[in-house]
Amino acid sequence: MRKQKVFRIKPYFKNLISHKSIDENINNSDFVNNIIENFDMNCLDIDLMAQQPKLSKENVQVVYRLDDHNIKKIENFSNEHNIKYSIVLNHLLHCYFDSDTN
Repeated sequence: MRKQKVFRIKPYFKNLISHKSIDENINNSDFVNNIIENFDMNCLDIDLMAQQPKLSKENVQVVYRLDDHNIKKIENFSNEHNIKYSIVLNHLLHCYFDSDTN
């Protein structure tokens, strides 16, 4: 089952998601679901994320319809390390797109 989840992400990632989802001929939510589902959360730098400010004026609000298990994946990681969901998603997207360009 899918639920809507609100995040605040960098505009750069919002644009990349839009362009990549068009390239793959799927909607943005499906694209983000695929990224989260296939991403190894152990690759994230917890110390770096913990230093990030909780709010940023640079970020934009987005809403994705995510599978329950992907929401739980983000929430569990976030709660375990006391880091905001949006910070986790931003770093996850950074790692994904950074590895995608190599």
